Amino acid sequence: MTPARVIPEHSPQRKALDYVLLGLVLLSVFIANLVIFLLFEGTVAVISSFFYIPIIFAAFQYPRRGIFSSATMGLVFLAVIYSLLNMTPVTVTTATVQFYVFVAVGTLVSRLSEDSREQQIRYQGIFEHSQAGVMLVRRSDQRILEVNRRGADLLGSSPMDLAGRPLSSFWLDMEERDRFFRRLDAEGTITDYETRVLGEQASMRWILVSAGMISADLVVCAMVDISRRRRSEEEIQRRNRELGLMNRIIATSTSGNAAAEIFPLAVDAALDYLECEAGAIYLLDPERRTWELRYHTGINPAHLDALSRLPVQGTLLDRAVGSGGPVWLHEHEERGLPPGLDSFRSVAVIPLISSPGILGFLVAGCSREEPLFGGKEKGVLESLGREVGGAIERVQLRHDLEEALKQANLYLDIMVHDINNDATAALGYGGLLLERLGGEEGEQLGRLLSRIRHSSETIRDVSTIRKIRSSAAVLQQIPLDPVIRQEIGQFPDTDIRYAGTGLSVCADELVSVIFTNLLSNSVKYSGPGVRIEIAVTESSGWAGITVRDNGPGIPENLRPHLFERFSHGPAKKSGMGLGLYLTRMLVERYGGTIRVDDPPGTEDRPGFSVTFRLKVPSPGEEACGAALDRGR
Repeated sequence: MTPARVIPEHSPQRKALDYVLLGLVLLSVFIANLVIFLLFEGTVAVISSFFYIPIIFAAFQYPRRGIFSSATMGLVFLAVIYSLLNMTPVTVTTATVQFYVFVAVGTLVSRLSEDSREQQIRYQGIFEHSQAGVMLVRRSDQRILEVNRRGADLLGSSPMDLAGRPLSSFWLDMEERDRFFRRLDAEGTITDYETRVLGEQASMRWILVSAGMISADLVVCAMVDISRRRRSEEEIQRRNRELGLMNRIIATSTSGNAAAEIFPLAVDAALDYLECEAGAIYLLDPERRTWELRYHTGINPAHLDALSRLPVQGTLLDRAVGSGGPVWLHEHEERGLPPGLDSFRSVAVIPLISSPGILGFLVAGCSREEPLFGGKEKGVLESLGREVGGAIERVQLRHDLEEALKQANLYLDIMVHDINNDATAALGYGGLLLERLGGEEGEQLGRLLSRIRHSSETIRDVSTIRKIRSSAAVLQQIPLDPVIRQEIGQFPDTDIRYAGTGLSVCADELVSVIFTNLLSNSVKYSGPGVRIEIAVTESSGWAGITVRDNGPGIPENLRPHLFERFSHGPAKKSGMGLGLYLTRMLVERYGGTIRVDDPPGTEDRPGFSVTFRLKVPSPGEEACGAALDRGR
């Protein structure tokens, strides 16, 4: 396919070529007659000069026949010289040399002409078949000189129609256009410049322009249509913005303590998306009779009283209730908008939907007329309404759960207090009665008192677990020696050996429970005559506390589960299995570790040994938290 010429008058046509060929023939005849005349007049020196004109012209116009035409003209020259002049050696030599000069000139000109034509064809092919739009622009008046087909398609016209038109006819932003050329003048080239131009059917399209100065007044521009890419980028940005807003609403509903924290974010999201000026949120009152105004922005304060409550029925909000989705209320279509909303040209009503149904509405007032929702916009606002409704429901449920938890804790505290009082009284009276009874009755009373003690221990353990889980540990320096001696005093009938210690550890007031549980566990499961030892050592800033006994020990298969909740020893004695679980919780609360040691005793009485580690603060260190962080 032959490349099309953009400007026809610059391209040689067949008829024009025929006239040129006829002109060359007539010129040659004229030169021959002129040469003959000059020879007869005695002028010989200038004869050869006349032959350069047709040789150069023919070689340039017909480069593939340049050698043939120059040789032909040289032979004509020789024929004229040989026929009309005296044949002397000088004449023959001069004429022959001139012949070779003619051929050399013709060959050189034809070669240069052929190279030039090949470059022109190559440029023309690139110009016409490039996937980018290419055009030449005159810098002085910013007019198009030449444009390829792709560039013309981008601009919604044809190459012929665009030739001579100013850039301002489709590049409408004069300020941006002038800025582009000023930058081009300063830098010489511009790459990847994004702008908008007027395209086909008067539609604006985005193009990517690269330009360079060919000469002082000639600019070449390459253009690529990026409208689809820009639309995709804008769609991605819009989607990201919508997802970001949804995520912010979800995050606020997850971390917020009140529904009021969600309202500003939800209204701002809707107003930003709809490009509206005023917004409000209505929620259904507890009696389900009115919609209560819970948040507003951009509404005239003079109308707030009228807008504070809207009846559930008999208002234009009924349309949104009936449709179950967002609706537009237009000024020219609707009447009866509440005062404060009737000043807007259109009002958007977005239901806030949760699992039970519609909780309320998000209302947006806009000063611009808006057509009915498209599927995309309606889907976004429906999602917004569901997310906000779900967020409000989650916050309300969390609030209700917290209130229920407070009530449950209150009832539990009352029960624990009363049960402990009753258990203390029962143990006291039971102890007095046990001194008077003997035999089988005394044995039964002893078992009853043991059960009461276990119940008291279980209540104490549950209360301690509640306290651990309800508040973070505030660690401080606790001297170990008075804590250990106080707990030993709770078991006056047991042989407990302890040498004393001067160490302090990072803990809180619950550290005594660790020793209570370990000592009572040894007493409970080791039987009469048990001997318990408590040893305290220090190594690398940690206190190692070991509690061991000479009881029957723990089977190896039970040791890995000993500190789990509801774990019992092998004796299957009474208890809920919370003591050692609670001990592990407290040790870990203080940043320490706990383990079951190898049996310390004999084969008959292997015994049981537990070692736990607690952090020892450095001398003069007041912040146990800092010591704990370094020790972990």
